[in-house]
Amino acid sequence: MKNDRLETLGKIHAFEELVSMCDQVLCPIRDRFVGKMYIRECTMPARTMVVSKMHKTEHPFVISQGKISVFTEDTGWVLMEAPFTGVTIPGTKRILFAHEDTVWTTFHVTDKTTAEEVEKDIIVHKELEI
Repeated sequence: MKNDRLETLGKIHAFEELVSMCDQVLCPIRDRFVGKMYIRECTMPARTMVVSKMHKTEHPFVISQGKISVFTEDTGWVLMEAPFTGVTIPGTKRILFAHEDTVWTTFHVTDKTTAEEVEKDIIVHKELEI
């Protein structure tokens, strides 16, 4: 099973490289800190394709607006539509296609005070970190 996951993850990385050669679309990010929580809200315009970063942590996410197809190596393609609440499992990397303008928000418990510091803690920067 692990080899299948690694093979699919390799395909996601290849797709990410291909997407990076296309015209890039701005997906505005809004960062908020509330107590010991970092909240990251991403707005993806309709017909936008995004490849997510890989996360080290388990954390909730909410789709508060829109309709989006989400691909992971574990689930394949899944259509999600607001309102939707889910959980990101450590090691998850996604391909997302926004059918409509979509707002995706993640929530992270932290003692950090900047988005850059939080990202160092929650994002896999080398695949061997998982």
